This record gives sequence, structure tokens and C-alpha cells, in this order.
Amino acid sequence: MRALVYLSAVPWASFAQRPHKFAEWFHAMHGGQVLWLDPYPTRLPQAQDFARLRNTAREPAHPQPDWLRVLRVPAAPVEPLPGGVFLNRLLWRGVIDEVKRFARAQPHCELVIGKPSQLACELLKSGFPAHSFTRTVYDAMDDFPFFHRGLSKASVRETERAMARTVEVTLVSSSRLADKFASLSRHVVLARNACDPATLPPVDVLASLREPGLVGYVGTIASWFDWDMVVGLATACPDRAFRLIGPVHGAVPSSLPANIELRPACSHDQAIREMSRFSVGLIPFRLNALTACVDPVKYYEYRALGVPVVSSAFGEMPLHAAADPGVRLATLADWALALDHAAEQRDAAVSIEIFRSRNSWAARFSSALQPSSDSICP
Repeated sequence: MRALVYLSAVPWASFAQRPHKFAEWFHAMHGGQVLWLDPYPTRLPQAQDFARLRNTAREPAHPQPDWLRVLRVPAAPVEPLPGGVFLNRLLWRGVIDEVKRFARAQPHCELVIGKPSQLACELLKSGFPAHSFTRTVYDAMDDFPFFHRGLSKASVRETERAMARTVEVTLVSSSRLADKFASLSRHVVLARNACDPATLPPVDVLASLREPGLVGYVGTIASWFDWDMVVGLATACPDRAFRLIGPVHGAVPSSLPANIELRPACSHDQAIREMSRFSVGLIPFRLNALTACVDPVKYYEYRALGVPVVSSAFGEMPLHAAADPGVRLATLADWALALDHAAEQRDAAVSIEIFRSRNSWAARFSSALQPSSDSICP
């Protein structure tokens, strides 16, 4: 059996994301215990953090299994400041001691890091017992420095570079991230995002769930969300209903068309039920440095439900569009036309089953982290 220490980018008690799926896959594959470290603030605080904390408190929690233990990491939000790391090292002593005890008690223990942090660098230092971890991995699911500004951005960038040079394997969720880390890391493996077939309804009932004329989006609505495109599309298509579901971080246009409905965040099970109703799934992200490295999970969930996708040409979406006839790329000028074409898309049941099998989290991580893997995986 192998155990896992996982420094997560998101709290365990949050909407299930790539880190949760990695921990679940690892336990299913290796049978060992997982010590999960919730993230702590690695940047300086901002005014909107208080509103975000209120929203997070309302988001549904992910159930905690008996094979996983969660550690909260005490830290002051001063990591980017000179001397900030020295202060936090005093607060981390108990956490580091707990990680050491956990790792030493296991015959085989791996360390996986899901977010750049100085605590991760502490665990990777040569002073930490070398035999404690049989493998060290950085799972880069986003281009983290671009979530920050100023001193915080510079700090996260340097921390990430130090980590990438130290770990044995760097997993990346997009081809752009693979290019970024090619010159920094010893071994880069492309492991795009995926879906969990166990959470999806049977393929043979999908057609009965569809609501004609319903166009939808499920996910966080933040700075990367292109409101201009969505409002323009809803205005150009008044006969269609547009349903946007998820937490909102930032301003919403003051006057939305009557056919746009905003709904709050919901559980993942409910999100899947909502997506199953869509006749077309939207991914209307802005084109910028942050979204350039994104491979959206919602693409896999939409398509695993047989829902055609209309998306802007960000991140991995041009690659998906080239390989998947169920994806239409659009610009502000032709979103309405792309929407009409996408609504006509029908997927055969066998095609959906094959998509689910090839793009499950288990298939993705098993392929990427084979012990003998020595090349970038497609």
C-alpha cells in the first residue's frame, strides 16, 4: 500500500475539483491513507476576500471519507513580505511534525503539491528526511501566478519555480503549462482535466433529460467570465433561455436581458442534473494570460452528458474543437450562429460511452503516473 500527503489548492470541504479526484483515485489505486493539507493564504489580503469567505461558507461541503484526514495549516497572510516566511515557519512546526510522523509510519508515502507555497518548499528541502517520500509531484492545474498581482504575483512565481526544479514529476493540466515547465522541471507529464463517470446519469436516459432551447453555464463567474459575450448572445437569441449557475465573484451587469437567469452555487450532484438539461453548454471565457493555460472541467462534463459546447477560443478549447465535432468555437460576432449549429449536434450513445471511458479521472491519472512513464503523455 502507498500513502499520500497532499498539499491542496482548495479546501477539502468545497466543491469537488481536480485535487479531490486525485486523492480519491490515489486511494482507490493504492489503498493507503491520505493526509490532506488545506490551503492557507499565500498572498497578501484583499478587500474582496471577505465577500469570498462569505460565499465559500455557503458552498456545499465535500464528504470526508474515513481514509482521509484533513489538516488545517495555521498561517499569517504575509508570505510575499520580507520575513513573512520566517513568521509562518513558527506557526507550521506542528503541521510539519505531523507530516513527518505520518510519512515515517508508512512503508511508501508520496508527496503531491497542488499549489505553490513556502510550506511545500519546506517539505521539499534536503533537511526533511529524504526517505520519507517515495515520489514528489507538483500537480499544476492552473497558471497560479496569474491569479495574483504585484508583490504576491512575483512571490508565487518564484516559489513555483523553486518547487518545479525540486520535485521529481510535474503534472500539468494543459499544453501551455507543459511548455511553461519544460525548461524548469526534470520530468513534465501532461494530464488534462477529466470527468467522473460515476457521478453521471446513464447514457440511455440523456435524451429524455434535455430541455430544448435551454442554454446553460455551470461554474464560477469571476473576472475571466465574458459578460459582454453572454449578454450579446442572449440579446441576439431572445427565444432561448440562458441559465447561469454558480458563485459570483465580481460585478454583474446592471441590466440583464430577461432571458438570462442567475442561480446560486449548488452541490455537484445538482450541477450534473442541471447540465443534463442543457441543449447547449456555454464556456464564455475571456482570452487573456490567465485563461491561456486553462483546460475547463466543464468541457468534459458537458460532453460526457452529450451536451454540445459553444466556447471562446481560450486555453485547450481550440485543441478540443479540432478533435471533437461537438465543440464550436465562437467570437462575439458569430456566437449566435455557433449556437444554432451546436444545438443541432446529436451524439450517438456509444460515442458518449467512449468519451466517458477515455476521459475519466481514473484513466487520466493512471496513464500519467505510471511508474515507468518517462515521456510527456498525450
